[in-house]
Amino acid sequence: MSETSAENGIEQVRDLLFGTQVRQIEDRIQRQEQMVVQRLEAIASEFKNATKALEGMVNSRLSDIIAAQSETNNALEASISSLKEELESRSRSSIEQLNRAERSLSEMIADSNGKLVEALGRQSEQSSEALNDLENRLRGDLAAKSALSKLFGDLSASING
Repeated sequence: MSETSAENGIEQVRDLLFGTQVRQIEDRIQRQEQMVVQRLEAIASEFKNATKALEGMVNSRLSDIIAAQSETNNALEASISSLKEELESRSRSSIEQLNRAERSLSEMIADSNGKLVEALGRQSEQSSEALNDLENRLRGDLAAKSALSKLFGDLSASING
């Protein structure tokens, strides 16, 4: 048996032993990525809805203030300025919350990815050790069978000869 075909055999055994696990791990990673994307989309949607609600509230309050304070421009400008600051503050707060959530999700993904890589490394090492043990046993069996074959050949030659 050539060294290349032995390596091919080992690769085939590795694929048979770990192909399913690798696909399962890849599927898990893909599901986690999909969950992260879905969560980010949900957060973006919540942010958009909150912004729209805030804009609606601001617009409503501005209309009330303009109607009630039409005779004093100074009071109107102060109210508009106050509402603008409130909107900016809430927007900044919402953006900060979104950024914190995104960082948290990124850290979770990185942590999960690291754990999966470690697990895969351990499984690969265990598989290599198992394959090496199997290869050594097979070589031992082959050597024993060769010696037995030679013994039978010598016995046959001495009986016939």
